[in-house]
Amino acid sequence: MAAPDEVLTTAIETATELANGATDAISWTNYAMNTWLRSAGPTFDTSTAHAMLGISGPEMREGGAAYR
Repeated sequence: MAAPDEVLTTAIETATELANGATDAISWTNYAMNTWLRSAGPTFDTSTAHAMLGISGPEMREGGAAYR
């Protein structure tokens, strides 16, 4: 994982590698991921929303306070 001050540099390096990569393989991977996202997107959105509600709830604050 990149340090916060290295995120942009790492992102540009990764984008450059992809831009210079195997076009067909990248295209098919992109197609597969987009197909998954279209089919699983609503479920993912709902689970993310529920996770955020849990993270922002009183139990999380209590757990954080106990940890500190």
